Amino acid sequence: MKKIILLTLILVLMLGFTHLFAQSETDQKTLDKMDKLMEKVGKAIEKKDGKTAMKLIEEVLILKQDYAPALHQKARFFYSQDQAQAITLLERAVVSDNAYLPAVKDLASLHFQNAQKLQQTDPAAAAISFEKAALVKNLENAEKGMMIEALFNSGALQYQQKQLEKAIQIFDKLTRMDSSHDRQKNLLRLSFYMLGMAYVQSEQAPAAQAALRKYIDLSGELVDDTYLPIARFILAESLMNDLSEQVKKINVDQMEDKASRIAALTSDRTEIIELLEKAMAQKPELTENVRMNLGNFYYMAGNVDQAIDIYEGLIRDFTTSDQRSVYENFLKDIKTEKENKAKALKKSSQKK
Repeated sequence: MKKIILLTLILVLMLGFTHLFAQSETDQKTLDKMDKLMEKVGKAIEKKDGKTAMKLIEEVLILKQDYAPALHQKARFFYSQDQAQAITLLERAVVSDNAYLPAVKDLASLHFQNAQKLQQTDPAAAAISFEKAALVKNLENAEKGMMIEALFNSGALQYQQKQLEKAIQIFDKLTRMDSSHDRQKNLLRLSFYMLGMAYVQSEQAPAAQAALRKYIDLSGELVDDTYLPIARFILAESLMNDLSEQVKKINVDQMEDKASRIAALTSDRTEIIELLEKAMAQKPELTENVRMNLGNFYYMAGNVDQAIDIYEGLIRDFTTSDQRSVYENFLKDIKTEKENKAKALKKSSQKK
């Protein structure tokens, strides 16, 4: 009985191998036939005989319904007349074989072109289409530049629409990528700026500072970068806000020697002055805001005379500024504070 069972198993296995061999042989014949048909498709296209080409493509797809090269060629006939159908065909091709890069690239290109058309009329839809282009499987190997540009455009549109979480997600992804091409490298560098700005808008100061610092480091001393002075100014403002909070804590605690502690704290923040001065030198339009921040920094540092000089200069040089009354009131306050401290010091010395 055992012997009969064993012989039966052997027979089943032999039949299985025979079937696999036959299937393999049939597949190879089918592939050869498909190759010949695709050659004929190419010749028909060269002759601009679209009808014959389409008929041959359908013959290929009967043999293998998801053959990527045939789906790609079929899709090309729909690019101008029915783009939705073209996209459907290309999606099938990419799902079937994402190593077939012509289909990958063309699918991403169609999404990219749709996004460009929608940018002015429907930014939200454009952002989605750009992201669809970037997320086409294996696009990094087919056309990395397109992937980077599509992601960047999608992130920028998300940022413009205040979709900050989504923008952060996209730009964070870009900052983790690399490229040897100048245009792509520039977009990756700008991604740190956009990431920093998105963090600023979402009030995540430490993350914003880290991204803006990286952007500034990567930019070096570029003179034709519109965003570099803005990045420096915004980073300086963020650091100023941190410093202001630390100074407030010192002023309200119960420990003594507040002035020297504040002086020690601000002496380690010379980066703020450097950032502000470079921002002003590269973008003169920032001069008023830069000088105001410098005045505030020197006041916090206890350099009241420097703060007074700066605020007097602001009142003198920006006579039509909306902030003029603010400057005048603050200047009056710090002059009064200086006089009161001088009187208190004189009284204290007289008692001694």
